Amino acid sequence: PRVPESRVNTSWVLLSWLHLLKSWSLQDFRGGSFSVSTSKPVEAQQADTSEHHPVNDHDMSTINAALAEIEQGSVDGLAALGVGVAVGRLDSAALVQKFSQISGHDTEQSHARLVSIKAAYQSQADSAITSRYGIAPADLPAFYQWARASHQGKLQEAVHKQIHTHDVSGYRAMAAQWLAETPPSAATLKAAGLPVRMQDESQQVFVQGQWMRSSAAARAGLI
Repeated sequence: PRVPESRVNTSWVLLSWLHLLKSWSLQDFRGGSFSVSTSKPVEAQQADTSEHHPVNDHDMSTINAALAEIEQGSVDGLAALGVGVAVGRLDSAALVQKFSQISGHDTEQSHARLVSIKAAYQSQADSAITSRYGIAPADLPAFYQWARASHQGKLQEAVHKQIHTHDVSGYRAMAAQWLAETPPSAATLKAAGLPVRMQDESQQVFVQGQWMRSSAAARAGLI
C-alpha cells in the first residue's frame, strides 16, 4: 500500500545523509503590512513565495517501499536526525543505526534503503536547483559543500521546508548568492561552449573577444 503523503514528506530529510543537500534553507516570506480603519489594524494578506517541485512517481514509489514497515512516529524521529545530518551536525552512521533499530533491518539493509531514499530526493533537489536557480549540474557538489560550511542555518530552514511541503524556494537565495560569489567551474564553462585556460594559477575564460579571469567575468555578468 502507498504510504500517506504526510509521511513521505517528512521522510525527505533522509536523503541528506550522503551530501545534500543541499539539502536545504532560506525562508523568503514577505512581512505583512497594515492598514488603518475605523476599527483596528488589519494585517494584509502575504504573498505566496513557495515554489513546489514534487518528487516524480517512480522516485515516490522507491521512497514508499523503503519506509514500508516504519510507523509515522518513528519516521518523524528519523526526520529529526536527518536534519542534523543534512547540515553537517551529525554523522550519517547515527542515522543508519537508528533506521536499523526502528525497522529491524540489519545495518547493510538499512544503508541500502537510505541510499535509495537519498537518490530519489537528491534527484528532486538537483533538478530544482539546476532548472529553477541556474546552478550547473557540474557545480552542484561545490554548492552543497559551500551551503553546509557557510550557511548551515539557512540550509536547515530549506530542509525543513522541503520535508513538509516539497517547497524548494529555500534554495533560491542561497543559489543566487553562490552564483554571485563563485565563478563557474571549467567543466561548466566548457559545456557552455566557452574556451577556458589556466594562466598565472587562475582560471580564465574567453568571452567577448578577450581572455579574462572567470571570477571577473562572473562579477560582470558575462558568464
